[in-house]
Amino acid sequence: MFKQIFSYEFNSWFNKASFYIYTVLIFLATMGFVALSGGVFDSNTASVSSLKYLNSPSGVLEMVGGMTIFAMLLFTNVCGDSIYKDFKTGAYHVMFSFPFSKPAYFFGKFLSAFSICLVLIFCVGLGAAFGFILPGINADMIGPHSFMSYLNVYLVYMIPNTFFFCAVVFAVVTHTRSIITGFIAMIVIYILNGVIDSALINKEYFELAALVDPFGVRADYLYTKYWTVDEYNNSPIPLSGYVIYNRILWIAIGAAILFWSYASFSFETIPTR
Repeated sequence: MFKQIFSYEFNSWFNKASFYIYTVLIFLATMGFVALSGGVFDSNTASVSSLKYLNSPSGVLEMVGGMTIFAMLLFTNVCGDSIYKDFKTGAYHVMFSFPFSKPAYFFGKFLSAFSICLVLIFCVGLGAAFGFILPGINADMIGPHSFMSYLNVYLVYMIPNTFFFCAVVFAVVTHTRSIITGFIAMIVIYILNGVIDSALINKEYFELAALVDPFGVRADYLYTKYWTVDEYNNSPIPLSGYVIYNRILWIAIGAAILFWSYASFSFETIPTR
């Protein structure tokens, strides 16, 4: 039954106008941000010798990572709605009487929502890629295009981050039966991350800051903060030391949250509102 639940939930999004609105908005917003950064609107003519390439490996991480933070706010409407709609409409009375297992229902719901969120996040990279080739962008700010820059950014940062935040939203909404609490959870994480970032700004706390950042960007910064422009433009994003520790830590936390939610979820005990 897992396959049926996953397929139904995943395909149902392609019948919703909101899905296409989300993808277009994310794509256009990212492309516009790249265009603005690349001088499309202000005719930036700085010399290439003094510029960091917008589409360098680290540049792609900054552009895609920055816009993804905003795109992730939509996860509440995707991951949260996947489970919330059954309780909002009262359909859970029927759904829970069907002959499918708890794992099939729970993980079918989660993985379909996670897949849709990945589609939204991929639109960020697509918008950035198109932004880098827009007419009028300062050619001195654009280096050689590389698919590997995007692949590494998504494998190391975007996909793990999407998993973590999807797990948080899905778990919160599953147990509170409220979309609002899922959104609040996202905002709280964002605020706490900013507060911790400010508290650990001193050099002696750089390693700790690199570990506790759920987005992973401070782990990257730990290795790139003293890079020259040439290193920034030509070196791949770091994948060693605290970057690996950070990624393992937050994937593990996301998995723990998800499986805690699964373990405490029950077909029999349904809270009444």
